Amino acid sequence: MVASAPPRCPAVRGRSRAAVLGLAAGLLVAGAALPAPATGQSLAVHGVVPPQRPAANVPADPPFVGVCAGLAGAGAACEQAAVAALDRARRREGLGPLVIPGTFPRLSPAEQLFVLVDEERVSRGLAPFLGLTAGLDAIAGEAARAGTDPVPSVGSLGGDAAQAWSGNWAEGPGPLGISYGWMYDDGYGSGNLACARPSAPACWGHRDNILARWAPGPNRWLVMGAAATGGRGLASATESMVLLRGRRPALVYSWSEAVRAGC
Repeated sequence: MVASAPPRCPAVRGRSRAAVLGLAAGLLVAGAALPAPATGQSLAVHGVVPPQRPAANVPADPPFVGVCAGLAGAGAACEQAAVAALDRARRREGLGPLVIPGTFPRLSPAEQLFVLVDEERVSRGLAPFLGLTAGLDAIAGEAARAGTDPVPSVGSLGGDAAQAWSGNWAEGPGPLGISYGWMYDDGYGSGNLACARPSAPACWGHRDNILARWAPGPNRWLVMGAAATGGRGLASATESMVLLRGRRPALVYSWSEAVRAGC
């Protein structure tokens, strides 16, 4: 049985230097990079989702990077500017404003990154990730400290089989600002280092990873790891996303918790 997306939470309202972005994405088994939805799942898709991509980058308005400079993403002014820019970019896709739990400012950076991924997914009719696991958080933390893409190991998956995986890395002004870059400023001319020409396959690759049309099903679980470390006025942030097959994984933070915190 495939669970439907949880109810939405009340909305929280709120470039001097471009973020530096890195990308990794892969499959551990043969098959399409975007597995078909599980039997019985009907996705009412909204906005732009893979394999479609935005026509162009959306310059941040307001230019939150300048507001956030030197804050490592901290501070109410930085968060408000990033949320306002995200809301404007989402409107261009016909989506409503960003919806995050009222407890968002008190969440850890890893939890914030996770909530932002699921918000972007459920607002487009895609299945949310179930939650964060300790093993994937550890892998994401190592990658964030090294400034590289997270790659899940067999041990981080608890011995279960990964049907597909992807990972993002970026350095930028905190989870909100970094999420903006991954989602709305990831094409040619952005900080996506793998998008060196307009036709490069990795253009919009971070966004593709976040919005991959993977679907849960019997013994199929969408799980994540995330991490962010500060330094030099910026945060190094990573996300490890896995479509896992096997027993239900233990979670350290879940989408259900985020929904309960804000609804």
